[in-house]
Amino acid sequence: MEAYIDLPVQGRAPDLHGFPLICTLHGTSLRPDVVRVRYGMPAIGDRHWLAERHLFPHARPWVAGGCEVDAASHAWVRFCPDCRTSRAAWLTTRWEPPPSHS
Repeated sequence: MEAYIDLPVQGRAPDLHGFPLICTLHGTSLRPDVVRVRYGMPAIGDRHWLAERHLFPHARPWVAGGCEVDAASHAWVRFCPDCRTSRAAWLTTRWEPPPSHS
């Protein structure tokens, strides 16, 4: 959810006001982290988007920065450790590379 981006990070303490505090799926307290900002269209398929939404909604391993590249390379997020564990397990068992568009 890009609304949770605090750009740019540049060594500042995070402004986490308004961030959710609890994972809606696991009930786990969310923790602050700094993650990479990815620009452009992510090359992941519908299965991944659905899994992210329903199985690990607060994994937040990266942040979508939009199509226009900004100076920010990292952003503050809150993440659920249980969602990150679920995401890692899902990626090792169910992930498929995106289709080739040659």
